[in-house]
Amino acid sequence: MPKLQSVLQKYAALSETGRQPGVAPPPFDPEPLKAELKELIRHNERFFWVWIATLLILFALGLVLVVRYIDQPVRIQQIFTATGISFFGVVWRLGEAWKTKMALEFTITLVGGLNEDAIRSVVTILAKKIKI
Repeated sequence: MPKLQSVLQKYAALSETGRQPGVAPPPFDPEPLKAELKELIRHNERFFWVWIATLLILFALGLVLVVRYIDQPVRIQQIFTATGISFFGVVWRLGEAWKTKMALEFTITLVGGLNEDAIRSVVTILAKKIKI
């Protein structure tokens, strides 16, 4: 699945294709761009829920292991260390997924409220600047 930057670069290239000095650019239809961005949102939402499920599984697994090794404090310390590192990784991925979702929704909202020339400019600038 393409990332936001690659989708924006594709549309920035389309908006520049065939431009000649003194000639009006070809019409730019924002609907295919919005459709691709919405597809990216749906794709990212699936992964968001996968990471939530992973977090719950880690919690349940840690709980089961703590109960299993309740009489071995050293083993419990190792379990907490491992699950703590894993929790950090999952929460970091959840944050990245949320950041991407917000950038996509912001881009859709922005593109929806602009005229054709402004959309061309915004897509070109975002394609160069965004790192998601």
